Amino acid sequence: MLIAAYAHDWGYANLFTNGKLADYDTVANTKNAHMEVGAKKLKQLLTASFFCFLNEKQKNRAIHLVKVHDQLDKLNDPDEIILLEADTLGAMDIDLVKSTFDKKSNEKYIQELTEKRLPKFITEYSIQEASKLIKKRKDYYD
Repeated sequence: MLIAAYAHDWGYANLFTNGKLADYDTVANTKNAHMEVGAKKLKQLLTASFFCFLNEKQKNRAIHLVKVHDQLDKLNDPDEIILLEADTLGAMDIDLVKSTFDKKSNEKYIQELTEKRLPKFITEYSIQEASKLIKKRKDYYD
């Protein structure tokens, strides 16, 4: 899980123009590409001898998690959902990472969160934290 969490968004590198702010639709249109690229990068990394402490099943699971982490309709297993929760909470936290979205994109983002991501959450901590972070984001944009 930890390795997948570190690697899950590596695929975004080089998908955006340097210095240009991305809007919600641009980010949404890169979701599949970033998961595929990230999974390939992680698969290559895990061939290094350093990762000999992982068996093939563990390596394949980490790669799988990166490859599907934003395919909300395919996430069912607890580790898939927990990575979704961590990814979502990290992206929502404007104290951790300032948003690059304009107000309209943020509204689309919040709508997607509340309609598609949050209903998949399974841990009480993440459910409570998401409510706090949504309020912070809304206050930030107001």
